[in-house]
Amino acid sequence: MDELIKHWNIINYVKAQQLSWFGHKNRMPDTSIVKRIHMWKPFTGRPVGRPKSRWEDGVRNDLKGMKLMKLAEQVQDCPKWKDIVKKAKTIRVVVPQKKKKYKQ
Repeated sequence: MDELIKHWNIINYVKAQQLSWFGHKNRMPDTSIVKRIHMWKPFTGRPVGRPKSRWEDGVRNDLKGMKLMKLAEQVQDCPKWKDIVKKAKTIRVVVPQKKKKYKQ
């Protein structure tokens, strides 16, 4: 697995792949089936309670963490977007560790 992702941190690798797909999807024409399905809004409402986070919300939060502005312009510039994806692979991510429970 380590050789497959070329020794990158697995979390950063997954986030970079998500950013790559985000850019690819946003560069598609509006008539593309993939983009139409992604932008589709269901007819029914959401259940009561805390709203579930969507895939795109997570990607946008990652981009905010990288302090990126003017997404619409940057996504359309493919070489620049590839540089952003590469940058995402090198950002240090702190992974919360589970607390160990000790039996007494």
